[in-house]
Amino acid sequence: MIRGKISWPKSSSIRQYFSLPSNIIYYISKNPSSSEVYNKMIQCCKYFFERNPIIVVPNMEENTVCLNDASECQKCKKECCIEIDLKKLACKIWFTNQLVIWDPNIAEIPPLFLSKIYRTEIQHLEIHEKFVKYDNFKFLAFTAKDVYLNNVKMVYENGKDVPLEKILEEIPEVEQFYYYFGENSSKISVKTLMNIIKLKNLGNLETFRFYNIFETLNVKDLLIFIKSLKNTKIKLHFHRLISLEYRQQLGGLVDKLIETRQSNCLLKFCWQNNQKFKTLENLFIK
Repeated sequence: MIRGKISWPKSSSIRQYFSLPSNIIYYISKNPSSSEVYNKMIQCCKYFFERNPIIVVPNMEENTVCLNDASECQKCKKECCIEIDLKKLACKIWFTNQLVIWDPNIAEIPPLFLSKIYRTEIQHLEIHEKFVKYDNFKFLAFTAKDVYLNNVKMVYENGKDVPLEKILEEIPEVEQFYYYFGENSSKISVKTLMNIIKLKNLGNLETFRFYNIFETLNVKDLLIFIKSLKNTKIKLHFHRLISLEYRQQLGGLVDKLIETRQSNCLLKFCWQNNQKFKTLENLFIK
């Protein structure tokens, strides 16, 4: 930057003249209505990028960004992806599609990364093995339709754990929700299930998946939960070390689901009757 001007390679940076007053042009540069509009602005005139330097990023996975959608990226075998160094990045990032945070060497989302975000319009959000502050999650996930949380510990500013129903409450557009219970993540309880049923923002929820569920849920309450979300496809995968008694109770629940032709739920646990699982799976798929 030289006196507020970028030294463009192989190009001179000259003074621009607009037909509108300079204060209006400045306001437009600082308040783009959408990522599409912003990209058109910076393509037609360098002034807009100099006044408000932003990179519109459809997809980001850790420090790798891609300007193509997922299908195009696969066709290119990810050769279109670019690694960036956040410490050297002078501009902000505007997310429009997918964000995946998974680096196992970092315990929480780095403040440097969050400080680089201009705006998020994320459709698909994945967070793996991370310590996440509630306010940061709300900022990232507000527009997300597809959310995958794997062994995530989410806390308020005072350090208290955020219950699962509160997490769901902050994703008003959610359609697909995946949650893997691990050592760090909140434990699920009957109270949590009943609170989830009461949420008013799950009208668009198509798929609900819980993985690695521990022996903390009463089977009768599970049945109430399944029937209450009759328009949602529910997959429940249980921890491999649940007791024999609990497996028998789950087997009884499978019998009830088959008997009543309840087709919105699929249960998966170790040592279950394979034939009954296939029957329930066929109901679920159809």
